[in-house]
Amino acid sequence: MNKYYNIVLWFEYYEITGSINGVGEILFGSFERSDCEYEKEWESDNWKEDGYRDIRIVSRLTSERPDPEVYGKYRQDSCGYPPCKSVSYERIQS
Repeated sequence: MNKYYNIVLWFEYYEITGSINGVGEILFGSFERSDCEYEKEWESDNWKEDGYRDIRIVSRLTSERPDPEVYGKYRQDSCGYPPCKSVSYERIQS
């Protein structure tokens, strides 16, 4: 019996999260941490005025690939995608 695997590339995705009335929300997201830092710096006071608390930048891994039209080719490796954070293998059922 042959074993086949899919290679899954995992990319780091950054989000600005905050809570309002005890409910957590995602306020902004980007594959670039610097985008989140910039957005947090400029919007933090507005979010606080709107009632958001506990505003922070968090990250998570996603298999969704960054859009090259949005993130540009400057970050991309020779495969045409940005460097990934992790690689995993999923077994294909046969």
